[in-house]
Amino acid sequence: MRSIKTLDELIEHVENIIKRKTGMNAQEIDKEIIAWISVYRHGSRQYQKIATDWLMSFFVNANFVRNKRQIELTPRKEQIEFEL
Repeated sequence: MRSIKTLDELIEHVENIIKRKTGMNAQEIDKEIIAWISVYRHGSRQYQKIATDWLMSFFVNANFVRNKRQIELTPRKEQIEFEL
């Protein structure tokens, strides 16, 4: 298994974990994670940066990765279109 993962891969993985939980097992942190993912995907650039930092910190603190350097940032579709 490679040690560097993209942020989008980590998000997809945690979304699958949350989806597998039933309504009774859902925790407040699950709702918060989903909210930050939504901001990451749909927020303005400024809020996307804040959400990216929060999500990266979450993945480190939850032991998905050892440090933020193990998370590869992939350019967002909107950023690529803007730069073209």
